[in-house]
Amino acid sequence: MLLTIAICTWNRSLLLRQTLEQMKSLSIPDGISLELLVVNNNSKDTTEECIKSFLRSLPIRYLFEPETGLSPARNCAVRHARGEYIIWTDDDVLVDQKWLVSYADAFVKYPDAVFFGGPIIPYFEGTPPTWLVKILPQIPSAFGMRDLGNEPIALTSKAALPWGANFAVRTREQRWHPFDPSLGLKGKKRVVAEETTMLSGMLDAGLSGRWVPDARVRHYISKALQTTDFLRTFYHGLGDADGRCSPDIAVPQLFGAPRYLWRKAVTFEIKYLFGRYLSDPSVWVEDLKSSAGTFGKINGYRARQHGMPTVN
Repeated sequence: MLLTIAICTWNRSLLLRQTLEQMKSLSIPDGISLELLVVNNNSKDTTEECIKSFLRSLPIRYLFEPETGLSPARNCAVRHARGEYIIWTDDDVLVDQKWLVSYADAFVKYPDAVFFGGPIIPYFEGTPPTWLVKILPQIPSAFGMRDLGNEPIALTSKAALPWGANFAVRTREQRWHPFDPSLGLKGKKRVVAEETTMLSGMLDAGLSGRWVPDARVRHYISKALQTTDFLRTFYHGLGDADGRCSPDIAVPQLFGAPRYLWRKAVTFEIKYLFGRYLSDPSVWVEDLKSSAGTFGKINGYRARQHGMPTVN
């Protein structure tokens, strides 16, 4: 069986180097051939040189995608993949030595499953702030933390899907369900959920997946992400993706979006601004998530419905 590992990267050559170095320690099961697609998403740093420095030590196929955005880069990998399954990970991830073995075993054991996913464990640059440690259980998606337990359960619900740093899809079905180019990171713009939207579409089509608890990876969290500014940006992106997919509703509008959304966003923003200094982090983080997410939903709604300027 030929398998494809796919990594899309944009201007993070130092982190990519760590990811590729870790790939050299992967255990490859008997009977498995491997290709490693690395998609350079129009990087301006030393990404190309980094990738090419591993050509002799890893089975890399180098690809270049000029259209900025994670979804276009992922779709580029899909078009070029030769493997029976595509195993997706990111350029800031360290895979477990048995990661590939665990997925390969699952592909054989569960032939009716179309997609698969495994645990994502964060590892932080330096010591994270005390307030951040306290609220980590409330913000798993912000740092890609994913753990659906120690059993290989069937994945049949949109509430329990793999996340982008660690999942796999059978290539045939992946080509039927490409990634939405309007979603996913685009440079510094963060509109997330491109992989869960794609996988949700698979569920809607009657397909299902399987959790692979032993296919573990660690996800790097830089100091720059250990801030409330990052959390605001992340949840704004989630809201944006939601707004772009929300159905039309006949309600009063204000500046091109439902009036109730503006009221909700401003209310939670005021609660956050006061609570940030007066209440426990476990309280104010919920207000921050709600404020950022609602402003993001307004953005997505305006972009989809009216092509109007968005707001931060």
